[in-house]
Amino acid sequence: MPIWFLDIIQFLITLRNGKRIISVRDKRGQFTEPDSPSSVKIEPNSDNKERNEPTNANLEKTSVEINNHNSSVETSGHCLSIFVPIVVILVVSLLCWLPSAEYSSPDNSIYRQMAELKRSFPGQNSRLWMVLKSAIITQTRFSSSLNAGAVVDGAPKVLLISPSSDPAKNESYQRFLRHFENSLSNMRHHWKCMVIDPFKFLFNISPDDVKWNMHDQMEKAYRNGFKCLHVIGIDRLPGDAALALHGNTDPLNSPFKDAFLLFSIQKPPEISNRTSQREMETVLRKYLRSLWEKDLGGDVTYALINRLTGRIGIFEI
Repeated sequence: MPIWFLDIIQFLITLRNGKRIISVRDKRGQFTEPDSPSSVKIEPNSDNKERNEPTNANLEKTSVEINNHNSSVETSGHCLSIFVPIVVILVVSLLCWLPSAEYSSPDNSIYRQMAELKRSFPGQNSRLWMVLKSAIITQTRFSSSLNAGAVVDGAPKVLLISPSSDPAKNESYQRFLRHFENSLSNMRHHWKCMVIDPFKFLFNISPDDVKWNMHDQMEKAYRNGFKCLHVIGIDRLPGDAALALHGNTDPLNSPFKDAFLLFSIQKPPEISNRTSQREMETVLRKYLRSLWEKDLGGDVTYALINRLTGRIGIFEI
């Protein structure tokens, strides 16, 4: 039990006992203090009737005052007997409310959703959960020499997820993506996810059409309140279309402020089962470079991949 709660109870008990002590002292003082009007003074010729009459009146007055004090003590005691339980109820209610408020805080919501994901998909490498949590809770910071270490307000969070092998073998990868989208919306109410398919409704699949179709879908979803944008199959994008994602993920100038930009791989490169998670991430970066370097050149491709692959989660199949 908190110390401040015990202090409140002790103060109330002391206050109540103190009033009783003071009232008793007041009554006792009326008979013992020399200057009290109720003090009985022994004077010569005390059997004089005229002198006895004022003394009797004073005694009657004292009796009335004592009764008034008794009534005051009973009233204050009755008030305290009502007041103390009310204070106790309020304090207990506060103590019950604090844990629930703490449990409903954003950070605890994140840990709760991550725990549910782990239970739903057991057997995954611990690095996957570490990368997911890091992408969610880590704030983007400046990397320039002038403002190194400063937090970038409104910078979008970026995460790339890839299966360890061809997801056509089973549907667990797609189920994981749906579960993760739902978890994000439960962690942050504004992270409601919209799936962006760059090739949706396209008949003429040219790089320019794919780029604008993808950007228009992202912009429309963002305007409608979807701040989790999941662009699927970025490994299918031609280089010129993929380059649009470089501006979308810009920490300072992205049009998608406070958004969670989730990118997923449709079909990863062939990777040995003995390959570690870190080695898989390296292989995936090289794979994306091989897809786009011919169209964009080495430097531009390097800058693009650096933006998209800062955090890679490998889902093992």
